[in-house]
This record gives sequence, C-alpha cells and structure tokens, in this order.
Amino acid sequence: MHLSFGVISSQAVWSIRFEILLTRHLYHSAQILQKSLKDSPHGAPSGLPTSEQLTAEVADSIIPWQLHNILAWLMQPTISALLVNSNKVELPVDIMVRLRSIAQDIMYTNHHGRIVTTKHVALGVSIYHLTKNVQVLTLLNRFGHSVSHSYICELETAVAQDVIEEHKVLPQNIDSQIYTTAVWDNNDLSEKTLSGRWTTHNTNGILIQRSGDNSMTRTSSNDSSQTPRQKRSGQRSLEQQPSTFVPYFLQKRQGPGKYSIEETKLAEDKSSQVTAERHDFAWLLLRQSLNDQSECQTGSSQVIPSWSGFNAAI
Repeated sequence: MHLSFGVISSQAVWSIRFEILLTRHLYHSAQILQKSLKDSPHGAPSGLPTSEQLTAEVADSIIPWQLHNILAWLMQPTISALLVNSNKVELPVDIMVRLRSIAQDIMYTNHHGRIVTTKHVALGVSIYHLTKNVQVLTLLNRFGHSVSHSYICELETAVAQDVIEEHKVLPQNIDSQIYTTAVWDNNDLSEKTLSGRWTTHNTNGILIQRSGDNSMTRTSSNDSSQTPRQKRSGQRSLEQQPSTFVPYFLQKRQGPGKYSIEETKLAEDKSSQVTAERHDFAWLLLRQSLNDQSECQTGSSQVIPSWSGFNAAI
C-alpha cells in the first residue's frame, strides 16, 4: 500500500490563515456591534413616541457610535480626514440621511421589531396618510422599513385619547383672547383597507389668527416642554362617549300667509272710448298731412308733436 501526501505551498497556508483571521475579526466586529445595540439606552421596549421624539436629532442620539462609524467608513471609503465629533464620524448631509436610515433598519431588525425608531414611526405614519393604503404599509413593514398598520392605529388612538382626557379644546399656539376665523370642511381619509371597512370619516377645522407677541410667547414656552411617552394600551379605536343632545321636534313647514287681492274692473264707459278714438284719428290726420307737405318743401319740419305730446296738449 502506498500513501501519497499532497504538498501545500507556504503561500496557500498563509492565504488560509489570513481568511481565518479575517473571519475572526469580522465575527468580533459583529459582536462589538451586537453589544453596543444591547447597551443602547433605547434598546428596551418603550411607550408610544411623541412628536418631539420623531426628529433627526433624536434619531442620531439613539444610534450607537460603533454602528455609526462602521457605516460611515463603508459608505464613504475615500474620506481623507476622519473628523470625529463625540466619537462619531462627520459626513455630508445627503450621506448622513442614508446612514441614519440604514442604521435604524439594523436596530429595528436586531430587536425583532420590539423597539421602534424615529424612521419607522415617521415613515409609517406618512405613507399611511399619503397613500391611505394598508397593503403598501404592510409591504414596507414586512421588509423592515416601517411599523405595522396595527401600531399606527394604536398610536393615533392614543393621541386622540390624550386630547380627550386633557380636554384640549384649542391647539397650543392658539390664543383665546384674539379674534379668530374658523373654517370647517369634510376630510374623509377613505383608507384602502382589505375589507373596505374601518375607514375614517372626520371633519377638519382651520383657525386663523393674526400672529402677535402673546401667541409667539405661548408657542415657544409650550415647545420647550418635552411630552413624556405614553404607555401602550393596545387600543386601536375610540369608544363612543355618551353625549346629551337637545331634543328637536320636527313640525310642519310654514310659509307666508295668504293675501287677498281686490280685483278692480275698469268702468265700461263707451263715451270715453269714442272720445279717445277721435283724438287719435285727428292726430293721425294732422301728422300725415304735414308729412306729405314736407316731402314737397325742402327744409320744412314737423310741427305736430308725437302722440303722447299731442294728448297732453289737448
């Protein structure tokens, strides 16, 4: 029996060792990113976000610097000088928008959708109100780019419930001491649901005021306060609140009353009619005779007045 041993060159051995070392470095890098995502302060499930928490600044604050930097070096490999601010690489605005989007997708996928980011909530609500199509929103959610339709219904229900509980009649930037013009109109959303049911029928109002010092002060003071997150209740629709209506009894329609009109008949006096006929015939003869003479004499004018003037003269 003969045994044959293959000879491996030193270059092949070095290539295999390099691949093993590279794989080990990639694995350790992934573990570093995994730990940074778990140690993130927003890595645990939280309540429903508010409008103050759906900004680009908040999105940058929840992205770990390890994830930010690795994506920055991947998307901008030709960067000459690494400008680091708070341990994060600075990038142009257009590239930063894409980095922020990809980083939030990674965070959303890493936590299996148990936490929500600024992008997933803002994009989901925007697509839902622009397209009014549940299927498009479901497609984005399955690809990990947006929250689900159920979450958006829960979020909007919580906002509406908060307004009802706090009795917020006027928006924060409206002053009750200034003359206001109100305009109301129907604004049905008519969402494209799978069954055609559960669509939104609402009425929107617009309040118009002159901007002044009081309204600007109120707006700035209200914006400075941060609204805390609301706890998730799972409620997707509002319960109809009982309300008291003033009774209205429909009665028979009433129009204007009847008016009696007296019919006045002209006196049947033949003598007055005969006199009027004679006056008209005399006026006709005088006008006709003078018209015949004026055709023969150049420069002559009519001296008999018109019918109304003739009757007024006699």
